[in-house]
Amino acid sequence: VERSRGLGDVYKRQRGSPFYQAFLLPAATLLQPFRDRLNIIKRNQSLGNYQDMSTEEMDNHAANFLVERNQGSRAFGTQRVYFDTVQAVVIDVTATFLDDNDRRWHPISTIAVTETELLGNVITETGEYYVDVPVIAEAIGDEYRASAGQVNRVQNVPGTVRTENPNDFSSGRSIETNTELF
Repeated sequence: VERSRGLGDVYKRQRGSPFYQAFLLPAATLLQPFRDRLNIIKRNQSLGNYQDMSTEEMDNHAANFLVERNQGSRAFGTQRVYFDTVQAVVIDVTATFLDDNDRRWHPISTIAVTETELLGNVITETGEYYVDVPVIAEAIGDEYRASAGQVNRVQNVPGTVRTENPNDFSSGRSIETNTELF
């Protein structure tokens, strides 16, 4: 293009001219993907555009500064299951504990308690027997950090009277957003 400027009218560069149609338009079409990629690289060289970046682009940019996105974590805690009679209890990983919003927690591993062991876990005021079950959230996120007493339903544990989490669950964190990473 620059060389054509010195040649006068031999190579007219206006839209619609034969030179434009034969050389400049095809060259622009062929080079457009490279131009688009360069614009993306240019945009991603600045943290001023972090809100426009995809998660992958922001992660790659943060890696230049040896920073990694917090991938979040699942909440965990102890769920107490109550029984009104002494019995051998097996609570396997298919058991589900739920709160009023139907968020789910599952046992970390199978818990097996004999009748003799259950006799040692009694609440004298109510006459109920209990088993403490370590549980973990079904998904990652802050919303799974349940407050004490919030998880109050159980599925797939026969013979239960009620259930509750006596303490707050901990560790549940959502995946870091681009804004938080910035």
